[in-house]
Amino acid sequence: MARRTGFVANGDSSTKTIEPPTSPKLTFLPTLLRSYLLSATPQIEPDTALEQAITIITPADIASVDVLVLDDPSPTKRWIPFRRRPRSGGRWIHEGIIPEDVVREQRLLTFHLRAPEGVTIRELPADGPMRCHGCDLWWVNGQWFLYNPGDFFSPPRVEEFELQPRNFLPRRVRVQLPRCYELNRPKRYPVVYFLDGQNIFSPGSQFGSWDADLTATRLMRRTDTPEMIIVTIDNTSDRHIEYVPEYGRLGDDAGRGGEFLRMLGNELIPRINKDFRTLATPDSTALIGSSLGGLLAWFAARDASHLFGICGAISPSMWVNIPENERRARMDPQTFSRLWMDSGGPDQGDGYERTLRVRDILLRHGHSIGRNFMYQVEPDHSHNEADWAKRLPAILQWMFAPEDYAEGSGNWQSGGAA
Repeated sequence: MARRTGFVANGDSSTKTIEPPTSPKLTFLPTLLRSYLLSATPQIEPDTALEQAITIITPADIASVDVLVLDDPSPTKRWIPFRRRPRSGGRWIHEGIIPEDVVREQRLLTFHLRAPEGVTIRELPADGPMRCHGCDLWWVNGQWFLYNPGDFFSPPRVEEFELQPRNFLPRRVRVQLPRCYELNRPKRYPVVYFLDGQNIFSPGSQFGSWDADLTATRLMRRTDTPEMIIVTIDNTSDRHIEYVPEYGRLGDDAGRGGEFLRMLGNELIPRINKDFRTLATPDSTALIGSSLGGLLAWFAARDASHLFGICGAISPSMWVNIPENERRARMDPQTFSRLWMDSGGPDQGDGYERTLRVRDILLRHGHSIGRNFMYQVEPDHSHNEADWAKRLPAILQWMFAPEDYAEGSGNWQSGGAA
């Protein structure tokens, strides 16, 4: 049976597009629509397992809904029509079937809500096309959801605290909680930990910013990723020690990377899991670092896989003890976390040659490109925060697939405090 998808197009239809809410004010979703979302099933059934039945609820002044497939290989535009039927409360139900190839290929879609005269008065989503992930979706007051958000939802917010490790310098930690965290009390979330925390959230530092807070919020709003908690860990003047594994050294200073990861496992991660509603499993916990931080993420992919089931080694400093990095690449792939690794292109000063060599060794010793290992080269990217920010959307989408965290999936967990 195909997944059933519910969309809600709610509100005044006099405007061309719906903009996402930017105010912290709570947004009301009428109880009538909420009740329908909890119980509705489409009246038409797909013919194959991959086809997807979709239901959209609109105000009565929306005469028709059509879906445009944007990246279809055919030379002409491909429209998917929807059938309309009335519903109580002056609203309409629009039902359609997304074909198997569109679901399988995750093709780009836009939803056109039309007036009786055939004019498109609303195009969803308002900020560009979205992919068909094959899981349930709701459209509520300008945002997409992988679950029914209920009558209200709250905006994302950031909390901060000072981490004072026993054997390392103190540092600032920032925690971005996603939309609906305040009101969606039963829900638990995957977590992404970022190294070099000063550069992660906008506006960043003198080195620039990944704008991870803005990027993640945009991806979540479009359901390109599930909602997640983001934790940024500031670096210190001992960065060159903390991020270098024990097998390496910079100048006279031996690395303490393994000890630093143990500190995270003993002092930070338990605190995050206690104070916030996390999915406290390695499979839902990621570590992302760049440069020396990328080297530490590469190291963690094997030596801290019990903490971080997903690691992102962004432009990693593979020049630190080259023989040992290559030796580790020959180890049993079953002992590694899921690993994303990337770099800029040749002549960009971003470690392309060393990273490519490690990739080749990994592939020769049992790794394969796909769900558990991904390697990417951006030819024009250099070694800086601005280019890492450009790669972040693809990184987060690879790490956390929406369908793995949709309501009813194996990662959908409820219960707990905080």
